[in-house]
Amino acid sequence: MKTKIIAILVVVSLASLVYLFFRTRSHPTSISPSFKNLQVGTDTKNDVLSKMGSPLSSSLSSSDREKLDYSSQNQYWPHQVYIQTQNQKATLVKERLLHTVLGELKNYIDKYGPPEAVLASNDDLPALGFRLHVFTAAGVAINANPDTGVVFEIWYFPPMTLAKFQTQYTSEITTWTQPQTF
Repeated sequence: MKTKIIAILVVVSLASLVYLFFRTRSHPTSISPSFKNLQVGTDTKNDVLSKMGSPLSSSLSSSDREKLDYSSQNQYWPHQVYIQTQNQKATLVKERLLHTVLGELKNYIDKYGPPEAVLASNDDLPALGFRLHVFTAAGVAINANPDTGVVFEIWYFPPMTLAKFQTQYTSEITTWTQPQTF
């Protein structure tokens, strides 16, 4: 009888230890998000050019980044790859989507959890009801209409804190305010 009690205690103790080990185990380090095989935050401009080819156009953005435009489904709204001029690394990719799937935003929220912030991109999309749902730990921001769930744009960037995101991409975002009604 005494050996059975000891055996049960040993089994319960081992099960508890296994549970605690897996419950408190640290998560693997974040992997930079990728777009068309680009590793944002890791790949250099040369890597971008070898993987994506020559851009449609190139310009210098206001935040001292080179912006490379690549064809998307709409000739007037290209994908954009931002290259930091100092280290020549791809720091931001904006994937432009033109399909309108109702409720698609929910898929991203289910995958990444609630967004850390809901901001506005520094373009015309906020006026159309689109908001930038930011998941900084995943290195993804989803520009979507919160009412319909339609996703219009996906941003890829190296995983970081919200404060660093807001500082690093300050020229790309703005504070969203509720429009006034009269």
